[in-house]
Amino acid sequence: MYVDLSNPNGAQFEGGIRSILVEAMIGEGVALDKIKIKGTKNQIAKFALVMAAEKKYLEAVEQQGEDSLMATKTKAELKVKISDLERVLEAKWPLE
Repeated sequence: MYVDLSNPNGAQFEGGIRSILVEAMIGEGVALDKIKIKGTKNQIAKFALVMAAEKKYLEAVEQQGEDSLMATKTKAELKVKISDLERVLEAKWPLE
């Protein structure tokens, strides 16, 4: 899996993100040695925070439902993390 944060409009940006999330949610977890991320330290740090928040939100939806208080709270936290990453990348997050 490869994510190029230095080119957020490229196919490897969105495709890599989707692959990581799918693996994290339905696989046996993501093998960190199989992930390659290109970007600045700040981009990579913000990306890691978004991925963790995305996973937390998806788990809350899966366990308690989309309308639960926990899902609403984690979605709000995710939006803040995404906004921070978008500022650093100067591009929109490709997932809704």
